[in-house]
Amino acid sequence: MTFLRTLLFFILCFCALNSSATQTFPIEIPVFKDCSGPDSLICSIKKWQAFKAAGLELIREKIPYSFSDSYAIEFSILPNGEPKIISKQCHFSNKALELLKEHLLSLKGKLSYHNKFITYGFDLKLGIPKSFNSYKDLEEVELFPIYMDCKRFNEKGKRACFRYLILAIAEQIAETKIETEIDLYFSKGELVGMYFQNPSLKPEFNDKIFETYQTLSKEHLKESTKRKSEDFKLTFKYQGAFKDSISRRRYRFKKLEKLAELFDNKWFGKELFKMAESYYPVEPAKSQFVLSNLEKYGFGDLSKIWNGSEFVLIDELKTRSKEKIKLDIEDKPKVPLTIPPISYGCEGLKSVEEINKCFNKYIAGFVPKEFKFPRKARKKGLSGKVFVNFTIEKNGEISSIEVIKPVGALLDLECIRVVSLIEDFTKGAIIDGEPVRSQFTLPFNLKLQ
Repeated sequence: MTFLRTLLFFILCFCALNSSATQTFPIEIPVFKDCSGPDSLICSIKKWQAFKAAGLELIREKIPYSFSDSYAIEFSILPNGEPKIISKQCHFSNKALELLKEHLLSLKGKLSYHNKFITYGFDLKLGIPKSFNSYKDLEEVELFPIYMDCKRFNEKGKRACFRYLILAIAEQIAETKIETEIDLYFSKGELVGMYFQNPSLKPEFNDKIFETYQTLSKEHLKESTKRKSEDFKLTFKYQGAFKDSISRRRYRFKKLEKLAELFDNKWFGKELFKMAESYYPVEPAKSQFVLSNLEKYGFGDLSKIWNGSEFVLIDELKTRSKEKIKLDIEDKPKVPLTIPPISYGCEGLKSVEEINKCFNKYIAGFVPKEFKFPRKARKKGLSGKVFVNFTIEKNGEISSIEVIKPVGALLDLECIRVVSLIEDFTKGAIIDGEPVRSQFTLPFNLKLQ
């Protein structure tokens, strides 16, 4: 009997110890030492909220531009009241994360210790000001910073040179295997905000964008034009060089995995639908791809998912995923009737072949006549193939001139100057009777002779 009592005592002690070691507590905020009495919980909540608000102010004070991001720091409290960092996570800015880490550690000695197994979360969300919604596109403003080497260019050329400065940021940072799309906001020529349409998920790259712009703007932008500049925005797109399509596909799946960790699953949904469109453009394969990856990355219980422009119901995706592939020739999509833009001197032509031939003839005569090989480039023995992209608006006007494959500023800027001199088209492109914007890429094969 005595033996059974002793055995029962040890079993109960073991269970009690095991229970206390694994117990979790529904405590969402730490308790401050100077909060006591019946209102201690309310006091701690107010102090914690004020502490988080101070964290946001710290970021705004130390980082001179606005951006959207989410931060999460998990921590416990040591017996001396010092926070111990367990994990930390950010998506777009390491700088801000380090500031928040130091801010949290400033609470040393101010927090109450309860149990080493209790963990707390310090999470913050940042957003860009609503005032950014009123910023016009670069193409719409009259006053903007002027690239000093382009001060004698026409207006189109000057705008294109500013775009070129932004492209130079990515080239200088020298990141290759990334894809990103960022809305950049400028006020009086200074970069004041960034919104990530397609995040690179490399915070170190994002942090360098501001610093690199500061350096390049001091070197290349005319200071007086910066001060007079209007508020405007510019979409910065960058796609690094991938070895082949397989390496790019691997990158996109790694990116999808990281996006799945974000607080907001809109980023994940947008990228998932883009990938589905690229790899499986036809139903039911497209919806099957989306559904399988939602399940794979832990979103199987969602009722809807963001596709980049709207929410799509999961039930709709399930219905599409069960559709049969139609092979009837009558079900083939109709090929839209497309008429390319009509360039200067090509009015009156009707067939697509004649219109394109006329434009190619015009360009073949125009470029050699206008292009002047820079002396400095000649002395340095520079050559290469530059690709310049531009938009043809619905009314035929040429806009958004942009170097998409550079070889060096001396040659790139001359290519911009030449493209800016091309006469506007007399008519824009037409698809099924409706005017549309279109893109054109002009290659410059530059060789020393």
